[in-house]
Amino acid sequence: MTDFYYHGIEKTLVEDHGLAETRARSLGQAMGEIHKAVCHLDDHNLNIIRRNYPEIIYVADYYARSEDGLRTFTRKELNND
Repeated sequence: MTDFYYHGIEKTLVEDHGLAETRARSLGQAMGEIHKAVCHLDDHNLNIIRRNYPEIIYVADYYARSEDGLRTFTRKELNND
């Protein structure tokens, strides 16, 4: 039987890292909400989060790289280089 995942992050967490499927779904949803919240920040507030809570940006970026077509948040992108 083939496993079904709603999001790529769930598959990554389960198959690549060995996380339990029951935890992967809820963590994937939480990471998706973090990504959504970060995407809605204007540049000023995004810079505040980047300076004070870089872990949040890391989670949003990690989630985006597991899904197709989502905005990523590399340091270069955040610095507008």
